[in-house]
Amino acid sequence: MAGESGTGRKTSIKIAVNQTAAERPTPDDWCYVHNFAQPDSPRALRLPAGMGCEFKKAVQDLLEELKEEIPKAFEGTVHEERRATLVKDLTEKRDELFNGFKAEAEKRGFTIEQSGGGILTLPVKDGKPMSSQEWEELSEEDRTTLEENQEDLQKVMRDITRQIRDLEKSAKYKLRDLERVIAAMPVSHAIDEVKEAFEAHKTVIDYLDELKEDVLTNLDDFKEEEDQQQPQMPIPGMKMPREDDPLIRYAVNVLVDNCDREGAPVIMEANPSFYNLIGRMEYRATMGTMTTDYTMIKAGALHQANGGYLVVEALDVLKNPTAWDALKRALRTHEIHLEDLNDQFRVIQTQGLKPEPIPLDVKVIMIGSPMLGMLLYQHEEDFRKLFKVKADFGHTVAQDEGTVAAYAGFIASRAREEHLLPFHRTAMARIVEYGGRIVADQEKLSTRFVEIADLLREADYWAQQDESEIVSSDHVLKAIEEKVYRSNRVEERLQEMITEGTVLVDTEGSVEGQINGLAVLSLGDYEFGKPSRLTARVFAGRAGIIQIDRDTDMAGNIHNKGVMILQGFFSSRYARENPLSFSASLTFEQLYNGVDGDSASSTELYCLLSALARIPLRQDLAVTGSVNQLGEVQAIGGANQKIEGWFHTCKLKGFTGTQGAMIPASNVRHLQLKDEVIEAVKAGQFHIYPIEHVDQGIEILTGVEAGELQEDGTWPVGSINYRVAKHLESLSRSMQEAFGSRDGNGRQSGV
Repeated sequence: MAGESGTGRKTSIKIAVNQTAAERPTPDDWCYVHNFAQPDSPRALRLPAGMGCEFKKAVQDLLEELKEEIPKAFEGTVHEERRATLVKDLTEKRDELFNGFKAEAEKRGFTIEQSGGGILTLPVKDGKPMSSQEWEELSEEDRTTLEENQEDLQKVMRDITRQIRDLEKSAKYKLRDLERVIAAMPVSHAIDEVKEAFEAHKTVIDYLDELKEDVLTNLDDFKEEEDQQQPQMPIPGMKMPREDDPLIRYAVNVLVDNCDREGAPVIMEANPSFYNLIGRMEYRATMGTMTTDYTMIKAGALHQANGGYLVVEALDVLKNPTAWDALKRALRTHEIHLEDLNDQFRVIQTQGLKPEPIPLDVKVIMIGSPMLGMLLYQHEEDFRKLFKVKADFGHTVAQDEGTVAAYAGFIASRAREEHLLPFHRTAMARIVEYGGRIVADQEKLSTRFVEIADLLREADYWAQQDESEIVSSDHVLKAIEEKVYRSNRVEERLQEMITEGTVLVDTEGSVEGQINGLAVLSLGDYEFGKPSRLTARVFAGRAGIIQIDRDTDMAGNIHNKGVMILQGFFSSRYARENPLSFSASLTFEQLYNGVDGDSASSTELYCLLSALARIPLRQDLAVTGSVNQLGEVQAIGGANQKIEGWFHTCKLKGFTGTQGAMIPASNVRHLQLKDEVIEAVKAGQFHIYPIEHVDQGIEILTGVEAGELQEDGTWPVGSINYRVAKHLESLSRSMQEAFGSRDGNGRQSGV
């Protein structure tokens, strides 16, 4: 959606999308569970809306039941008897092997001793282990025989040790199988109850089967005592952190819960960062080590909007390149891949979780300015592929009975929502006028409801200051005036400088080659009109129109274009048969901050015509409007501010009854002037002249007929155009006389 800020884009799209979403089905819940086959890749389970929490509670109840029933199963006599039998059998077989080995050792003249390092075979003499001295006193033949026997015994001992390990391992497996058999019944019974509740969901049934197998494999986790004493740290007063609960792997992480939702979700994400969009894995710090598990996975806006709509500000997404890339990737693949952004910047990669991606079915609505939308379309190829539908949200609406009624409805609803005083119909009328002034059009109203809402609040404030029960037209006007007062310090200072004579602007009399132009200065939240003196001087030469502001790099491209249009006007009107040959300097006096736009082109043209015709221009008038090469005066922007700026100047310097402003006739529909200007016009103190052609304007400024081109190609004697044409011919002759030269035959030729 492309549109200007403050026009109610987000509110409108929210209303429209909510209406559509209410008619769509509620999307499914999503849960993450442990992956028993690949622990570092949690599984995503999909369940109908509302069943995610039911499944989580069912598993929680299941674990509580297993923690209670499994220990009970091992408290019976059957388990103890079978376990005792296995232990007895193992002991007997181990003793049998050990006794056989002991007898063989004694037969070979050795005794057996057990130590922390294992079983030792020691030679004996007279029923006692030999001492070192007795060993040394043996003959070489006896020592060799004993060493060979000891080596043979070591081989036998290793074989017996292996047999004992095999017996112990076999006993361990048998004991585990016994425990599985004992626990199988209560475990199966408890899990089957959960499976019955979710029998329609195969993924859940498969997960419960895997959970059952894992429980039977890790029965010791259910037999531990609850109150275990924590190991003490070497430092008194500190305790080692408890190890994670081994049963945490059976928990269910409900990532998306739609149990309370009706219809499809509509998510307005105010901060579309990378993690806020695709979700995150949180970490806990334990003794300087960061750990995580699948229960710490948190949903992002895409998870929450899955099956519905996600609304984001385009600029907010683009400010974070990783967020924009993640959003594009999710929309291209139709999957949400949860990842840790830090993995991209680690020198050494560490093992982390890789959750199973979740299928994505979402409509993403990006809101931005028209310029941003155009730039994305031109320079971001993926944007064109992904965002194929565009809605252009205008900032104006036609002013008719319907929109005026809607304006009144907006005022009433906002007053009701924010507990403002009731607005009188005259106050509403004043606000409608203000809505037209914002867009400078008598036939349109602004949809920048942010400004309208601000005006409502301030008008309510002034009404309460007056202890009024309603907001009247005067309170709205007071709010508008106070807003201007807070912002017009620069304007007031400029008007003071004009009144003091620091900035030279005349409001009466007539001067040749001098005119009052009108410009608009913008301070961001406030714009006002600024009158400026424009002067022109004409002399013999071949430079054409010299725009001093352009040559000093103080003029913008559009302004320069307007000056070049003047060249076309003069050439087409006064150089039909003979080339022009003149120079003219043109500049805005006391201009130090640059100029742009073509709204002064008609003003510059009048000034040049005055200088060429040698007829003074009225200084009690100010002029604005662009002009084309045919001399037609074209519409400009800021007409209201320009007229009011000139009006204030005339007011401060004193009204003469003849002062006024000349504007393009096509700008009349844009006039939304302040009350004091309208009253001054009605009283004849101030005048507004709509102009369609420069000939009409020059007649008002000079009081002399402009003159129309006659059939013989000449202008009426005494007219403005006649005087201009004659002066140009005179300048051309002067140039020919001053710069004439001799050709190759010795004849003089004109330039």
